[in-house]
Amino acid sequence: MNPTDRGRKLLEKCALFSSLDEKARRDIAAYAKRRSFTAGNSICRLGDHGDSMMAVVVGTVRISLPTTRGKEVILADLRPGELFGEIALLDGKPRSANVTALETIAVAERISRDGRGDKRKSESMSA
Repeated sequence: MNPTDRGRKLLEKCALFSSLDEKARRDIAAYAKRRSFTAGNSICRLGDHGDSMMAVVVGTVRISLPTTRGKEVILADLRPGELFGEIALLDGKPRSANVTALETIAVAERISRDGRGDKRKSESMSA
């Protein structure tokens, strides 16, 4: 299965995208950028600028918040097909939690707040 079809299949499972038709999901998946992280690496941190959301393609990521005592509160462990980063993308505020790779993972990132990474938008803006 090619990366675009794999991305489309993942989007079918996401409540946010499940109501879109197959062509729309394929278009979104085609413009996503695939990124990989090794176990223990930070994907994003609380307070980082957030202009993208990501879907877990392979592996597991942990969403957490630090406590004032230096501990970690685990909010969720996300698996393939689950999204993260959508809050910052939608509200324009900094990231609301830390996201860490629990194992070697791959995510599909869709940058869209300001159009970066969207070929169609940049092509139409230059026309």
